[in-house]
Amino acid sequence: MLISSLKVEKNKIVGADGKEVVLSGININSPCILKFQENHDFLDDIKQIKKFGADAVYVPICPAYFQSRLNYCEEILDPIVQICKNLNLYCVLDWHAQGNPMKNTTRDPNNFIEGYLKYDTSMEIAVKSAEFLSSRYKDELHIIFNPFSAYLESTKDDYLKSTKTLLKTIRKNTDAIIIISAVDWPQTLKYAPLNEMENEVNVIYGVMFYYGDTM
Repeated sequence: MLISSLKVEKNKIVGADGKEVVLSGININSPCILKFQENHDFLDDIKQIKKFGADAVYVPICPAYFQSRLNYCEEILDPIVQICKNLNLYCVLDWHAQGNPMKNTTRDPNNFIEGYLKYDTSMEIAVKSAEFLSSRYKDELHIIFNPFSAYLESTKDDYLKSTKTLLKTIRKNTDAIIIISAVDWPQTLKYAPLNEMENEVNVIYGVMFYYGDTM
């Protein structure tokens, strides 16, 4: 499959030719955890994912490492984006914050990496990352953005305020598909449907779960 721009039409993802695209993806662990904590080659993981027959890779961006490493994109994300492009893989960039950004409550608030919260939910940081990443990769047809990984202990009002702010931020730079994460854990779509997002286009909902979760 050759990479083409994707868009959402009704309840389907379609390619530039208008035909439905069903992505089969596999995630890697946070690439910085793989590199700095486990001395592991995350680029080789992506090559293996391609060999499995996947056409997409889900990449968790750890807020702690993103803030602590000044050359994060040059050292980590740029090589991932490039190898995915070379291998004709779509690439989901997931800002792996978990909690309530409107109240700045964070999952595992005692978990720090290099002086920063692992799952930092700061709305200010989330907006800055959404702006920076969507600007840096706006011309890459294979990139899909998820500006916030998991909304925990969030009211519907909090959820809508934060998602609309992040959507607006990314839309300044690109019309690429944006994933709106679900709420609670295990995750649910109780704050759907998409018409709550007014006139937003190229937006889909995403549900994250781990093997063994009860959905």
